[in-house]
Amino acid sequence: MADIAPTVPRRARWSPRNINYCLDIDDIPIEKCCSGCVCFNEFATKPRDQCTSDKHKCFQAWKLEPNEAPQIKRHHCNTLKACMEETLRIEWSALQRLNLPAADAQQQQSEAEDEAKAEAEGNNEGKEDDNNQPTVTPTPKKKKVNWVKQKCTVGGVVHWIDLPSTHRIIHSNHCSRWETNSKTLKNVRDKSQSSQCDTSCTFTQALWAIGMASVPHLAMSAAQFLFPIIIYAFLRDTGLFDYNDFALPHLATSFPSDWSFRKFNLHQAARDVMSLGFQLTNQKTFMACDKGNKKGVSHFVKVLSWWERSGKVGVRLLDTDGSGGTSSDCADAVQVSMNKLKANDNDATHLLCGQCTDSGGGGMLDSLADELRLLDNVIHDGRQCLVANCCIHSLQNQLSNGVKEALGDGGLGNINAMQLIHTVWDLQESLPLEEWRHMLMRSSEFVHSHRDQGDNDDNENYAQFLVNFNEVSAFHSSFKRDVPDPSAKCEGAILAKMLAPILTRWWTVGSAASCAFDYYLQLFHAAQTIINVYSSVSRANKIASALCSLMLDQENFIDLCLIRSFHKRCVNKHLDCYNRRTI
Repeated sequence: MADIAPTVPRRARWSPRNINYCLDIDDIPIEKCCSGCVCFNEFATKPRDQCTSDKHKCFQAWKLEPNEAPQIKRHHCNTLKACMEETLRIEWSALQRLNLPAADAQQQQSEAEDEAKAEAEGNNEGKEDDNNQPTVTPTPKKKKVNWVKQKCTVGGVVHWIDLPSTHRIIHSNHCSRWETNSKTLKNVRDKSQSSQCDTSCTFTQALWAIGMASVPHLAMSAAQFLFPIIIYAFLRDTGLFDYNDFALPHLATSFPSDWSFRKFNLHQAARDVMSLGFQLTNQKTFMACDKGNKKGVSHFVKVLSWWERSGKVGVRLLDTDGSGGTSSDCADAVQVSMNKLKANDNDATHLLCGQCTDSGGGGMLDSLADELRLLDNVIHDGRQCLVANCCIHSLQNQLSNGVKEALGDGGLGNINAMQLIHTVWDLQESLPLEEWRHMLMRSSEFVHSHRDQGDNDDNENYAQFLVNFNEVSAFHSSFKRDVPDPSAKCEGAILAKMLAPILTRWWTVGSAASCAFDYYLQLFHAAQTIINVYSSVSRANKIASALCSLMLDQENFIDLCLIRSFHKRCVNKHLDCYNRRTI
């Protein structure tokens, strides 16, 4: 059997000029590469020429002699040199010649061109064309360069430098600014063409959540279409989207979806609760709560307050989660809400030092406090936990309890001031608004022009009305007699509709009493007009007849004045935001 010849490794078939990174060298072990190439080999997810991070930058040790490299890189240079010369059979000096400075490279290139030109001339010697003339290689024409002097000021000294007219001297700071602006514009354009919205910036997520919370009636499914259109319309004139690769569908996908909006809101709510819990650590905290029902959905609003070091009262809405209607259910809801502020449920932290509720419904005052004491780690002991009622509710109870006890509630068949107020509101609701305002205008004109001259009229019914009207006019001297301007605002005038007197909101009763007192004469005349216009079986006629009878009773008018005076003196100034029309 013939002997088998040993295998001889072949030389590399690639050019050393193509080496840009350590990984471009064939068969080089990964442990011989620099740290940038190792990092790219293990973690990079895109081509090398698209990696702009410094951690992926190749050291390119073959461009330096080992003794010229930094001390920390010399071991790498020596290892790479030994590997290339002994294993890969590449001369280190050959790589050095490929990476000479630009001036030396240009000189070598010029010398090579001269040699090539001389060789070409030598080859053409003795050769003749058809006319027995030697051929001459034409010399390419050089482009003419226009040189101009440009002014440059450095340190207050003016320098004139010769430069081609196609170039300009620019300060390095301007170049850096242009590069930064260019990168920013590129980032914006790349962001607007993303396949999805992915932001890890907490501040950005908070802004999206705040924006959605500012418009609670805007559905998240609608917001995911609205925001891209608004941004595109606002920035269209800036030229931001004027480039060939821009795709409008990608602009929509770069904005948050409805699920992203929901996620941002939940994350921001969690961050706010954790921040509030940290802020209220070791603070004496108080809670104001109220049970309500809106559109069939139960809500239990809980507001926390505490004394800040700056000398102010801090107020923060904890939540509006629902609860049952009993005090026990409300106490359980308070415990669940307070546990949101604690690191662990039922920790002995963030204990309430007081509570404030209204005086009606479930979860109120001492009843709620007794239920809270039965739970662990919710409130301080009884000596440190204060129980207070709603001041506004109590102010209204002063008027409510006194009127109910002395005068009674309004109702069919009752003859009192409360029934008078309710009858005025019923009368305005029994007529169309425009017709009611027309009657009030005519009544205002009559009151303004009327003077008490006795009953000299031949019409017996009209004469009786004048007698009754003069009697009512003598009740008080502060009745308003001005004629309203139809073109002016109705708010605070007779043409504005009177508030409905709701017995559970007694400030509306005081407001209605003030309205009835101010326009007592106009209402009396309007009621008589409705009696004359409508049939006796109509609802409006019945209400107007009852109102005339109630307004003729001077005792009812005195009680009406009492309600109005108490409202003006004790309630109105505390409920200014609700009663601006009655000031």
